[in-house]
Amino acid sequence: MYRVEIFDQAMNYVSACFADDAQTISLDYLAFDPFQITTQIVDAKKGYFCHITTEDGTLVADCIISDVKPEKTLQEISLRPLQALFDAEVFYSPVSDAITWIAANLQAEYIEAADVLQRRPLSITATPGSRLFPLTGYNLNPTMNILSVITNAFATWDVVTEASLDLANKRILVNIHEQTEEQTIECDLENIIETEVTLGDSYGSTNKITIKKTVPEGTPSGTLQLTYYLHADGSIDTNDTDRVVPVFWDVEVLEQEEDMTDADWIAKTATMAKEALTPGTYDNEVVLRVWADDKIINPKSIALGTITTLHIKGVEYFSILTGVQIEGVVYTLTFGAVRTELTKKLSIEKRNSGSSKSSGSGGGGGGSESQVTGVKGAEETLYRIGDVNLTPADLGAVPTTRTVNGHALSENISLTKSDVGLSNVDNTSDSAKPISNATQSALDLKANIASPTFTGTPSAPTANAGTNTTQIATTAFVKTAIDNNEANWVAITNAEIDAICV
Repeated sequence: MYRVEIFDQAMNYVSACFADDAQTISLDYLAFDPFQITTQIVDAKKGYFCHITTEDGTLVADCIISDVKPEKTLQEISLRPLQALFDAEVFYSPVSDAITWIAANLQAEYIEAADVLQRRPLSITATPGSRLFPLTGYNLNPTMNILSVITNAFATWDVVTEASLDLANKRILVNIHEQTEEQTIECDLENIIETEVTLGDSYGSTNKITIKKTVPEGTPSGTLQLTYYLHADGSIDTNDTDRVVPVFWDVEVLEQEEDMTDADWIAKTATMAKEALTPGTYDNEVVLRVWADDKIINPKSIALGTITTLHIKGVEYFSILTGVQIEGVVYTLTFGAVRTELTKKLSIEKRNSGSSKSSGSGGGGGGSESQVTGVKGAEETLYRIGDVNLTPADLGAVPTTRTVNGHALSENISLTKSDVGLSNVDNTSDSAKPISNATQSALDLKANIASPTFTGTPSAPTANAGTNTTQIATTAFVKTAIDNNEANWVAITNAEIDAICV
């Protein structure tokens, strides 16, 4: 069994319960998708923290609640890894070093926020890396998501942002650092339950990028643009020779700030091009299923982002740990970043473009919220489908050139049942629904409940001998009673009668 403890946003204890440990706990540190567990009904709310341990107190996962769906006697809680707390928008600022940028923005938005209610009890440790870890491309949008920077820094530079609940001190520990731990796993040994390998396909990866200069509003416009190419030896520069083909290209813009020289701008484009064109270091996915108590791999102790060399059927794969799934006594370890090439990029692009807003943005850890507009007040009622009167407001903004039943959609529309294929559906309510002749004839043959008058030869169940109730006595019951009493009759002579009478 798992012990599930719930804490509010101030890290105060709220409630606890037990959950079946056969359920799946999925911790994906690239997509941060929610997973669900079923528990007894306890006080759990969106944005609260969840601390899951085994019965002996061993940590399983620290999470943030993204949704709660109560049922009759149980409830389904949706959880995301604790880092999903940082799924929040901030105004754009260049990411010249990922470790420094993440730490500074968490400090500003969660510890020092002017809005006191926005603050969270974070304790941040940021360890400088052996080099700078720049990220580009965010300048195309006025805002950027902290969590998307965290995931990109992880997949690009091995920069890990770990988060855990320090319950004794009512705080959240955040550790940002370059992952340097390494390990080697022999995947062909008998202790491995199952191995799956998915390799990234370099075909279709961007191998050409053109970057155009833009300037701040109000300054003379610039026309400078540079095109960078990926070469067969892996180098990236502006030389149009020995290029990787077929060509898959991308275009970007980069603003030349007021204090930036042309040389500075060119140097920045070189960094931007390197990030865009360099093939993924962990462009693969290796999934291992092992027993939880495996002494060789020890899956419970492998750190997030551990650099791993995997030997599979004579081939060596170089990757990092990016996800853990726990299902009873089996651990599923996911290495590599190939699974995010499409889904995560699309998610980040949506988030940055503002086309999808998270209802839990700003630390709630919630999911996206959608709204559907159209015909208002739709309601299903049996036998109450009648003609419908629709106004333009009910239909929303629609082209006036379209028509329904001869009416332009800018007009009020009266639709009959036949217009929508319901001409055979009864239009009356339950109480006013007419009765057919056949049904009425059948009802006429039924006897009343009170003082019925039967005709013909009605029958009824025969009561047991000796019954003395208001139950109907059938002829069979009466005959049985008479037959039973005949055995008790005594035959006497007239002389005996005369003697009795004297």
